[in-house]
Amino acid sequence: CVPVMWKGNLMGVLYMENNRISGAFNPNRLEVMQVLTAQFVISYDNALLYDSLRASEGELKVHKYKLERIVEERTAA
Repeated sequence: CVPVMWKGNLMGVLYMENNRISGAFNPNRLEVMQVLTAQFVISYDNALLYDSLRASEGELKVHKYKLERIVEERTAA
């Protein structure tokens, strides 16, 4: 069982079980699993950032459209 940490927060827990081979999860393999888990968390964080960026871009387009309509209305007036 290995905690999945990111930026000081617990993101989850990686639990693996092997009752067929003794010593399957030696320190070297656990270290590899921790590295892979860290890469997963980084990828997950990047996906959240990308999603947030897309949402912000959508909001920006809406505000831009509204401002353009205001400028057109005032120019016409």
